[in-house]
Amino acid sequence: MHQIWGMALQPNGGDMTTSPPRSILVLEDDDSLLSLFLKVLQKAGYDARSADNEPHANSVIAQKKFDVMVIDLSAAGDQVFDFVAAIRTRQPDIVVILISGYAPDEITHKARSMHVDVMDKPFAPDELVKRINSLLAARAA
Repeated sequence: MHQIWGMALQPNGGDMTTSPPRSILVLEDDDSLLSLFLKVLQKAGYDARSADNEPHANSVIAQKKFDVMVIDLSAAGDQVFDFVAAIRTRQPDIVVILISGYAPDEITHKARSMHVDVMDKPFAPDELVKRINSLLAARAA
């Protein structure tokens, strides 16, 4: 168990077995946020990888199966939902979280209709870990 910002985090998203860590791909174009997210997710026991744009994310996804993908709206661009649909054709069970400093209502509604979770920035990094843990637990139930 790790402590981050005074919060106890279970390694591997709460899975205390010897199974491999859950894998997460973070698509974020802000280097400082990307570094922070990776650090927090790795300390929480996740196998966290990064991409800074959609083509880079596509090449990483082609090489590895991910349990979760965190996508910054500004990094994914205008065609974010086409991107999510394409990812799900290759990895249908992937949990997707869309993060944004400002997501208009139509983006939020479209995301939810595609079973994409939405988190509004700013948020504490431990909130991302909690959200991922919750979504993975719900998927396993």
